[in-house]
Amino acid sequence: MGKFNKKFCTLLLALSFGILMGMPNQTKANGGPPYNITIQPNNYFNITYAYDYLPLDLEFDFNVSTNVYTDLSLDFNLTYPLLTSRQISLEINANEDVEIEFTGLFDIEGFLDNLPENPTFQDFILGFSYNSFYKIKSNSTIENLSFKLIKSPLYGFGSSKNYSIGFYRGDIGNTPELLATSEIEESGINYLKGDITNFENNTDYYVSVYEVQPITTPPNLLWLWVSIPLAIGFIALIVLMTKKDYIDRLKRRNVNINKGAHRLDIEEVLENENRSKIIDLILEEPGIHFNELLRKTELAPGNLVWHLDILETYKVIKKKRVGNYVMFIPYYNKNPLSNIDLKLQKSELTLQILESIEDNPGIWNSKLTDEMEIHRKTIQYHIDKLIDLGLVYKKKEGSKKKIYPNLKADYYEDKQIKD
Repeated sequence: MGKFNKKFCTLLLALSFGILMGMPNQTKANGGPPYNITIQPNNYFNITYAYDYLPLDLEFDFNVSTNVYTDLSLDFNLTYPLLTSRQISLEINANEDVEIEFTGLFDIEGFLDNLPENPTFQDFILGFSYNSFYKIKSNSTIENLSFKLIKSPLYGFGSSKNYSIGFYRGDIGNTPELLATSEIEESGINYLKGDITNFENNTDYYVSVYEVQPITTPPNLLWLWVSIPLAIGFIALIVLMTKKDYIDRLKRRNVNINKGAHRLDIEEVLENENRSKIIDLILEEPGIHFNELLRKTELAPGNLVWHLDILETYKVIKKKRVGNYVMFIPYYNKNPLSNIDLKLQKSELTLQILESIEDNPGIWNSKLTDEMEIHRKTIQYHIDKLIDLGLVYKKKEGSKKKIYPNLKADYYEDKQIKD
């Protein structure tokens, strides 16, 4: 009788452990992962893998459509008792046949030891409650890889929260790259949708979803009373121009642009409807802040962040922080909000000396003294000021200390826009 009780207790303990940890029910999916499937061009594949974590009945719903022959290797781990199901749809648009590996990582804490907790992107906190990554790798470049996720509590999303699809490329770093994420409705179902253009071959991508929340700081009322009138005064210095004139100027300019992950030309940047609306608002209200842009564009925060990042990358707009506030302004030749410009505007002589150095790189102090007919100590005072501002530097050549403009300074970067 004692042995029977011992066996019964052992069996009861095992059943209890199974209930707590969950046991995938593979029969509902006709076998478990991994799967290897060949999908014909212009065809569609779907699998719904059901698994039981009692008392929950969960599932992983995976869909893919493709325009080329696609050899799909599909795998996912189910070792972590998720509280909600997971779902994702892929749309592959490629110029050649692809072999793609897709792995659902639902136990991210077991997979990643150094996952950044709530990383930041520009002026936003990226909350991570989705608790899953999708690891994707392709043997060839995919021109456009689209993602669609059902925005429903059933699949781990809150209906009132703002989300953005993001990814790490290669290794998990501190800050993910965000996709332009839109919320769409199809057949009465709400989706989050985003695209990676020029998906690189033989590179691991870790795709997930982030809650986008602006970083808020308590306002300093004394600072507000002093700085906002000053900022308004600076903004008033901007000479407004029509949008057509501004766009024409952007297209004619000669300026170096580091595109980063973006693969757009200037025409594509400017023709986008949402970005065009943002440019309109910034031209109409130079110094407009993020929350006001959010209200007037009616874009999701993650989507607005994405478009602002593109406009900043291509030097269409510029971001300026005044105290705890971030303002957006047009990318003019000389930015009236620039601290450098404000200091230079107080001294016409300083500007004249700077222009002489620009026109004669390598000029020295005594030569400037002779040309401008100004006392040497006065010339030296203004040169020291320009050095402190980072606009010029001295270099000893032979017996002379020659003066050169520092072309890497933001001041010269702004001036590269040509009329």
